[in-house]
Amino acid sequence: MTASLDVSTRIFQLAIDDLTAHPDYEPVFRIYVMDVHDGSDPATFDLYVGYTGRKPLDRIRTHQSRSGTASRHFRNGTHSAGEWRPDLNPCDTAFVTNEMALVAEGIVADHLAAQGLRVYSDRLGKGGAA
Repeated sequence: MTASLDVSTRIFQLAIDDLTAHPDYEPVFRIYVMDVHDGSDPATFDLYVGYTGRKPLDRIRTHQSRSGTASRHFRNGTHSAGEWRPDLNPCDTAFVTNEMALVAEGIVADHLAAQGLRVYSDRLGKGGAA
């Protein structure tokens, strides 16, 4: 089994567990990966992993606009939000709770970082821990 498949299986199982624990709620939280541009410091990160209760593309557009709900990295102008990278997300599934989405965010971020990619996530290094 490849690493991507292992990660996909882990994330999918989290989503099943989340839905099983909350059968009366609809899954709305999704993980997204996007490019990041930073001309001032090439030693930072090239990818941003987050989660949202909205459509991923809508959340990315918020980051691109640098509006009030964008990540601090984009609001303060130190980084520019790039394009959505669904090809780097090993499992596009939705979660009922933001807690499980945060766990999945950490799994995706750690998976990408393990491939040598420069990743930012609030959950990086947490290994999918809740």
